[in-house]
This record gives sequence, C-alpha cells and structure tokens, in this order.
Amino acid sequence: MQRFLGVIFFVLISIFLYISLTYLPYSLDNINLLIISSILFFWAQIRTDKKGVERSFFIILALYVIIKYWQWRLTETITFYSLPDFIACLILLLAEFYSLIMLLLSMFVCINPIHRSSFLTKNEDFSLPSVDIFIPTYDEPLDIIKATILGALNLIYPKDKINIYVLDDGATLQKRQSKNPEERNKALFRYKELKEFCQKVGAKYLTREKNILAKAGNLNEAFKKTSGDLIAVFDCDHVPTKDFLLYTVPYFLRDPKLFVVQTPHFFINPDPVEKNLRTFYAAPSENEMFYRQIQPGLDFWNSSFFCGSAALLSRSALKKVGGFLGKTVTEDAETSINLHALGFNSVYVDRPLICGLTPETFTSFIRQRIRWAQGMIQIFIFHNPLFKKGLKWYQKISYYNCMLFWFFGFARLIFLLAPLLFIFFNLHIYNASLKQILLITFPYVLTVFSTDHFLFGKVRWPFFSEIYETITSIYILPAIIKTFIYPQKPRFMVTPKKEELYKDILSPLSKPFYLLFYLLLIAIFWGIKRYLYDIPHRDTLLVTIIWSFFNCLILFWVLGALYERRQLRRFHRAKAFGKISIQLDDKIFRGNLKDLSLAGAGFYLPKNAKQIKIGSIVKFLTKDRFGEYFCFRVLVKRIQKQGNHLFVGVEFLDLNNINVLKKLVAFVYGDSERWAKFLEEKEKPLSFFRAILFLTRYATLWSIKGISEFWRELLFWIKKVIITKSHYFLRLYSLHF
Repeated sequence: MQRFLGVIFFVLISIFLYISLTYLPYSLDNINLLIISSILFFWAQIRTDKKGVERSFFIILALYVIIKYWQWRLTETITFYSLPDFIACLILLLAEFYSLIMLLLSMFVCINPIHRSSFLTKNEDFSLPSVDIFIPTYDEPLDIIKATILGALNLIYPKDKINIYVLDDGATLQKRQSKNPEERNKALFRYKELKEFCQKVGAKYLTREKNILAKAGNLNEAFKKTSGDLIAVFDCDHVPTKDFLLYTVPYFLRDPKLFVVQTPHFFINPDPVEKNLRTFYAAPSENEMFYRQIQPGLDFWNSSFFCGSAALLSRSALKKVGGFLGKTVTEDAETSINLHALGFNSVYVDRPLICGLTPETFTSFIRQRIRWAQGMIQIFIFHNPLFKKGLKWYQKISYYNCMLFWFFGFARLIFLLAPLLFIFFNLHIYNASLKQILLITFPYVLTVFSTDHFLFGKVRWPFFSEIYETITSIYILPAIIKTFIYPQKPRFMVTPKKEELYKDILSPLSKPFYLLFYLLLIAIFWGIKRYLYDIPHRDTLLVTIIWSFFNCLILFWVLGALYERRQLRRFHRAKAFGKISIQLDDKIFRGNLKDLSLAGAGFYLPKNAKQIKIGSIVKFLTKDRFGEYFCFRVLVKRIQKQGNHLFVGVEFLDLNNINVLKKLVAFVYGDSERWAKFLEEKEKPLSFFRAILFLTRYATLWSIKGISEFWRELLFWIKKVIITKSHYFLRLYSLHF
C-alpha cells in the first residue's frame, strides 16, 4: 500500500512539474530539459521496467525532452559554412534521426508487454489436436540432433496424437550422389546412421531429392508428407522441455484464427562476447532483450512473429499461404507477415521451453547476424509493411521496428567517426556552443539513455548494445547494401554450432576494430594538442575529445570481447537446483545439485560422505517436477572441500544405451522451470556507472592481451614483408649485374 501511494505521489508531482515547465517562458526551456532529463535519469535507475501509469508517464516526460530537443536541432544547428561542412552535418543529422525513429518505435512496441504463461488444464485435453514435430537439420553433429530427437520423444502429450519427423537436408539424394567423394561418403554415412537412430527410438526420418530453398524447402517437403493439425518446429540443436506442448497447445484450443505460438530461444552456452568477457552468468544475454521485452511488446499489438524454431504453428493457417514461404532467407518472419496480413493472430509465451546452442565464434556469430539482416531487408523490399494489404496500422509499425533495426550499422559507424571530422578536418558537424550542448544536447542524450534503460534495463545493461552493434556493424553494412542492389541474391547460410577452439586467439575479424581504436587514440591526442592553441574552437574541441574518449572506451571493451577464448567442452553445463541422493552400496547420502550437463553433474554433499572417493562408481538418484524418477550410474571425477560441504563432480555412464540417454535428456533438459530460474537470476538492472566499471573490469585483461597479440602479429607481418621485399630487390640486383 505504501509503495502504491508513493507511486501516486510521484506521478502527481511529475505531472505538476511537467505542466509547470511546459508553460514557462521559452528562455527557460533549456533549464527545463536539464531538470526533466535528470529526473528521468534517476527515475530509470530505480524504477526499471515498471508498467501501467508509471511506464506511460515516463514515456510522456521523455517525449517532451525529445520534441524540445528536435525543435532546437532542426532550427538552430544546421548552417551552411561550406559544402563539406554541410554534407558532414547532414550525415550526422541522418544518423541522429535514425536513432530517434528507433527510440520512438521502441517506446511504441514496448508500451505494455504481455507476459503469458497459460498451461493446459485437464478439462481441455479431451479435444487435443494432433501434433507433428519437425526437426530440420543440415550438417550439424549427430550427438546434437540425437538430444533434440530424444527431447521431443519426452514431450508430455498423448502419444497417439504426436509424430516426430527428422528432416535431414544433409543427406539428400543430391548429396548422396555427389561427384565429390568426400561429400558423397559423408552424406551416405549420415543417412545410414541418422536413419537407423530414428528407427530405433521411434522417430520418422525424412529427406528429399535436392536441396532447394534451404530450410523453407526442407520444411515444405515435410509439410506435404504429413497431416498433423499443429506443427512444432525445433532447430536440431533446440532441445524441447517436457512441458512445451502444455504451454503452447491451449492457445489453439481457444482461438481458431491463431497461426503461431512462439516461445523464447534460450541458450545454454555463452555467445562469443559472453564467452570472451566471462559475463554469461553475471549479466543478461544479448538475445534476452528481444525475447524478454520486444516479443512480449509485439504480442500486445498482435505482431509477435515466428522465429524459425521453438514454435507451434497451425497447419490450416499455413495452407492459406502455401506452407513456409522461401522468397527470403528468413522464412519465419516472411511467413508471419503474410499470415498477419490475412487476419490471423499470433501469441508469444514468455517462458523458456527449449534449450539451444548459440554460435561460439565471431565468424559464425557474424554469419548468423548477416543472414538475419539480409532476410529482414528482403522482407522490407518484397513485403513492405507500408503497402501490405490486410495489416493493421499497429502491425505495420511493429514490423517496421524489426526491419529498421538492422540499419544500426550506418548510425553506429557515423557516431564513431563523426568527432574525427572536426578534430582532423575542422568540419563543423554540429553547430552549437558548449552552453547549448550542456543545457540541450546533454539532457537529450541523458533522456535517450534513460528511456532505453527504463524499458530494457533488466534484460539489457547499459553499453552492452553498443558493444554488440559496434562489432557487427562493419560486417553487416556491406551485406545490407548488397541486398538492396541484388535483393534476390542472398542465400540461406547454416549457422555452425558446437565449434571448438584449441587455444586463445585474436579473432580474425578484429583487425578493423584495432585500426579504429588507434585512430581514435590519435584523434584524442591530436584534439588535446589543438585545444592548447586553437582558442576559438576550444568548446567544440572539448566536446569532440570527450566524444572520442567515450567511443574509445567502447572499442576498448570490444577489443576484450574479440580476444577469443578457447572452447573445448563437449557439452555445456548449466546452473541447476534440486535435491539429489547418492547411493554407495547400502548407504545413501543426500545433497543439492549445483550444475548439470549431458556429460556430468556437480553437487554438494555433507562432510560425512567420506566413503565416496575419486574413481568410485555410485548411483545418482533424483526426480523432477513432474514426478518422474531418475537413476543413473556415475563415475566420481572430483571431490573438493567447500566449507561444511563436499563438492562432488561426476560423469554419467552408459550413454551408449538409448534408454539411459533418453532418461538423461529428460532430466537435463526436461524442466522449463530450471531455465526460467536461470534467466530470473540474471534479470536485474545495473546503473550506468556500475555498468562502466563492470565492463572495464571484465574486459581489461583480455583487451590488453588482444592488443599485445595484435602488435605481435603486426610486427611479424612487417618483418615478413621486409624480408620478402629484400629478397625481391636482391634478386633484381643480382640479375642486373
């Protein structure tokens, strides 16, 4: 009650302040912006992700600052000194305008996110629809595919109403008859092994003659050969939890116009940034902003869309558009926009119901992002929401939010390079005095950061977006430009999974960022030198030096992320919880689970479990939330004393036994509550200042190592060039004489 009254009091004070400041004389508007932006900043630090009146009023206050800033920006900062000045000024203005559009779209989309968690009840199960499970695969390792197949077999659902299909595009007739012996033998081996495994466990194996239209073609081939009422799609590395259908089927029982129920893509392993900076367990992951805030926001506007996997779709709806559309390389979003245009509905269930693998090297990470960007640009060209008949106005805006996002590379590079235009070339990119920047520009920037933090602070910490967008911008830009010129040319690229790195290396994609980093360092020192004697431009120099320093700090964090850490783990471990028992002969010791993977587990036992030794084979006993009991033979690999407990690490045995492996998959991946708690532990806001300290602390060591490695490689290259050139000139000299 006290909290509620506090919120009402704060809202009333904010309304009074808003009205008062709005009607003050124009000469005081600059001070108004500073006051309101400061209120927004401190409000965002303590009231992240609030809903209802607070959320709406925060956005209203932010819009006031935004409108006032742009009123000033468009009328007083654009002047014509010379053509180069004017062009540079317009380029920066364009980048700012793009950022403004994305901010406004974010406000719109995330005005009222919906968080659904419906569950199948007993009175609904009398009319359950039949479900076909599609598991498309291409060239992924077989042990990854097996886990997903077994996970699908563990689904809680009437067995007579479910069929599991493995759609193997890695062993098509085209590949099995390839003229390349290596490709042919690989396809034949894959065909035999995967088909035999499917027959052994009760799944159905499907392949086709030719690899046409990539994933969309693979899905459509299965679509023609099957007949289930609903279709669940799981990428071959997305192991479903046992309760996946319990959380998704009910919505189809209640809405005949529903075409998809999408769920989050939850990843058990860190992406390259998280792996290299060691932030996976400490900070929200990069994809959580989309799956924890943007998709629920889109759901409010009936605009959440199919994301290629972890989704349940209506066969009757898909028939209306001829199956899965494949004109673009993102068949999921393309199919969704066309079904939305036909009046079908979508639902997003904000609960992790699959466990997947994210790319582990920057090469595959960038490859995946390029495909997403190209696909969205293709949809922008071929299915432009503005001209798409049948879409509601709010759906058009929602789709534009998802498409325009991928142009961030243009804005990111402009913001990185813009201050250098003044420091090196004296181009007037932003015509304002230091006082105007402090009283107008600074409040606007503060408001933008505050709004972003208020909307997404729990799932995206400050400056993490800058790191990811900076890394991807350089490589996504050429792909976007090429897609605009040749929209039919992009082809579906499979994202490699379960890659291994045998040692720490400097990412092969890191070179441009080192050049940018040193360029910014030079600019900072050059700007300081100019500041000492260029008195008329001191204000602008001070601003551009600070701006360059901030960009340099971001690139310093980026360099730490680009120093790739080795990756040798066969199966990734996840935090786990729950009671377990260890049986040694006739003695039973009770403990608490700490972490878990398909390879082994870690848990705590009481100190009196001294009979358990390294090398002992014991029984691992537990049960899950659904009442299923598990018993595994395990080998004790590690024992450590930790306070009043023993930490024990074990390895699961008998994994060649299909029944044991199936049970183990059910135990490790079957409970969605485990993944939900894992996300909740990381879902917490971090203030701007603490985020700077956090990233600097995590990145410094690896940034320094990367810089050292960069110079070592550079000196080696210079030495190689000098030796090569020397040999060349010596040879010419000898030939001459």
